Formats: sequence, structure tokens, C-alpha cells
Amino acid sequence: MSMQVVLSPPEFELIAKLREHKSKLDCNHHERVRLLHQTVHLNTYCDDRKVGGILAIDLDNAIEEFALAALSIQQTILSDEWQLDPTDEEDDDVDSVIGQEMPLEDTGILDDEISEPPSWTLVKEEVLPDYIDRVCFSIQQTERTEARHDELEKRFPDVDICYIDGHVAPQPTLLKANGVGLPKGAAHVLLLGGHDEWDACSKGRAMSPNSVKVQDKVEKPRPAREQISSEMIGTFDPDSMELDAYYEKLVDLCVVANEMEDEELQEKILCQWQETNYSHTGFLPDLSIAIKAFQMLPTGSSLRNWITITYSYLWSTADCESFEEFTGELGDIKMEAVANFLFGIAKIRCCLTEGLDLRILESWCEFSLKNDHFVFHKHGSSAERKRCLAWRDKISGNMLKQEQRLWENMQLEEAEETIKKLGGGKRKNNPVGRARGPLGKKRLMNSCSSPHATRGRKRTKF
Repeated sequence: MSMQVVLSPPEFELIAKLREHKSKLDCNHHERVRLLHQTVHLNTYCDDRKVGGILAIDLDNAIEEFALAALSIQQTILSDEWQLDPTDEEDDDVDSVIGQEMPLEDTGILDDEISEPPSWTLVKEEVLPDYIDRVCFSIQQTERTEARHDELEKRFPDVDICYIDGHVAPQPTLLKANGVGLPKGAAHVLLLGGHDEWDACSKGRAMSPNSVKVQDKVEKPRPAREQISSEMIGTFDPDSMELDAYYEKLVDLCVVANEMEDEELQEKILCQWQETNYSHTGFLPDLSIAIKAFQMLPTGSSLRNWITITYSYLWSTADCESFEEFTGELGDIKMEAVANFLFGIAKIRCCLTEGLDLRILESWCEFSLKNDHFVFHKHGSSAERKRCLAWRDKISGNMLKQEQRLWENMQLEEAEETIKKLGGGKRKNNPVGRARGPLGKKRLMNSCSSPHATRGRKRTKF
């Protein structure tokens, strides 16, 4: 039976859209069609009170069903037959609702209709605030297995996984300052965001009426900078943690200070690091901790630059036989951070490498330095070796002799400077018989006698 009814424009548009959607339904997607034939249950709330009971909506007859639901809601509101929610005291007591959940068999939902657990992508979109830049899982080394690591990487893509040694002291002050409760267990999560976003934690996404508000369950935060400065930085206590764990804690704290753009706090962390270096001498932090600073901190970080010069002078690459052995001890550090660390070391040590072309030409056939020995040309006899060296002198224009004289003059200049500093006399002539060479490596590198004179003029700046 057809009837004529006067509809308002919004009513007409809504009905037209519903019919259009139904006409475009692809019947080949059997699962989608099956879901659209289900009955959904509607709970309605007004302010803090529930309006009526659960309304069943048949999606096969959605237009009429939702219209009837709206009518029922209006009638319930007008009749003032509202069901009050649990009291505020019950809301504050999370344990009061445990054991009161509706059994699955009472919901009318079949086992095959229960949805899969939410994905990490969905959790990030629906739960984490937009200003969270990254998430880091810190896990005890004793809890580490290959299967667990693979599972975490698969389930939580784009999450940093850090394995730590020793006892990790909880950081309640930092977490309370962010309005987030401290998770329990061996693993904890560090959420980092912009420094101007810390106060926005209480302004997250809309919560359901029965949800427990996190900010109501934790201590009201004090200013984050004040807490970190006064409570998080302390001297190393061997009774509470290992020295490596303390160094790693300083790196983590410096990362937070950098995110907050708190230069004063970063300077305090650097001073504490330096104090620890020389109050516990003979011990360098583990390489994974040093390189973690390169992974998490920017290029201009003072702590990162201090680590660079410390390892440039005190760390020996001879401890590892190969690059594979070196990287095998670093755990899950990203290769980009390893490259930045090694490049920083190279910039410092390059200024300490003496010899230039003289050292290269002298090593024409083979090179030896401590544990390293490279053979470039294998000669069967001394005559063959002499011919090879003669070929070297020919193609280089006898540069070796020029470099030797230049080096000798440089050594004499340095000796003269040393004598002057000690109050001795001054050399009156040049015994080598040519113009004096430059003083120090920088002048030698700027000499026009070397084709590589322009290299290495830049110095590492901190």
C-alpha cells in the first residue's frame, strides 16, 4: 500500500541516502551482507543518566527501526522514567564492577561473531593522543627471547624495543607529570610528545559515561620540569643499580629534556655524566648506550658530543675483529645511529692521524700499524720491489723525498717551539738547507706540495 506523506528536507535526504546505500550493496561480499542482516543493540544516554533499556534495531528494516527507537527515546524522556547510573563512589572504585560483567551467553552474540582483538594501528588512532611522536618498550634482558622479539615487532610496528640490563628504577614522577599511570611488570612504556602538549592529556578523546577517567585516579601533577630537575637526577648509587643502567637512565632523561627543549636540564645531565666518568674511572659505558644517544638525540646535543670525544680518545676499535662482531654486540640499535657514532669518531681521530702523503707513499707496497697489516703488492724478490718503488717515484714526481724534507722541517719547528716554551735558545739556521716547513699538521695539510692539501681543513666543532 502506497501513501503520500509530507517530509521535511532533512527527512527526505536521510531516506534517500539509506535507499541509495541499500541499492549499492554488493551481494558478492557475503560476510558484509550477513552482518547487515544482524540485530544491533542501542544504549542511549543523556548527560550522566541512561535513557530507557537496550533497544534492538533490525538492520534489515533500519529506517523504520531507528524511527521507532527515536520515538521510544522521546517518550521515555517525557515520562521521566530514567535509570540512574551507578553512584560517583562506585565509579571511583574500579574493583566494584569486577565480576558484574554480563556473561557472553546472555548477550545474544554467537561465538563466531566475536570480533578480533583491536590492532595496534587502531589503538594508536583511537587511544593515543595525536601529539605522541613515538612509543618505546623497555624490556629486561632476562625476558628477551627471539620469539618474543619477533612477536613484538609483528604486533607493534614502528615501536622502539630496547633491552636493558639490571634493575630499572620506576619513574613515577615523570609519568605522573604526564597524567599517565605507571604500568606494572618488567616492561614499561615511555611516551614522548611535544613539550607544549603535556597539559593536553586531560583533553583527549570523548569517553563513554561509565569510563573511569585516568586523571581522577592519579595524583594531580606538579610542573614536569620542577619534578625532573629535583627528583630524577641523582648521583650513582652502586647499591641500587649497575653503572651501565645509570648511564642509560641519564640518556633516557636527556631525551625527555630535549623533547621539552629544556637546555638547563640537559646541561645538568651532561654535568652528572661527566662527574660519573671521572668518579668511576676505568669504565666506559657500554657501546649500545653510547650509540643509543646518537639514535635518540639530535646532532647538536652536548651529551652526544661529549660521548663522541670520550670514545674518540678512550675507545679502541681493536677490541673487535670485524664490523660484524662490532654490530653483533649492539642489540637492536639502528644502523643509522651506528653510522653517526662512527662518523663522529672518525672526525675527531682524523685530526690526530699524522703523516699525510708521506705515510701513504711509504706504505706503497704494504702497511703496518699495531694489529693491522695490509699487503698491497706481493714481490717475489728485492729487485721486483725496487722496480715497484721506482714506478711509484715516477708517477708521483718524486714526491716522497719532498714530503720527507717537509716532515723533517716540521719536526724541527716543533722542537724549537718546545725549547722556547721551556726557556731555551732559538735555532739560528735551518740545517736541512731549505725553507722551513709549516708547524703542526694543519700547516702541513695546507702546503701546496701535496695534492691532498685541501683535505681535512674543517675541524670538529662542539
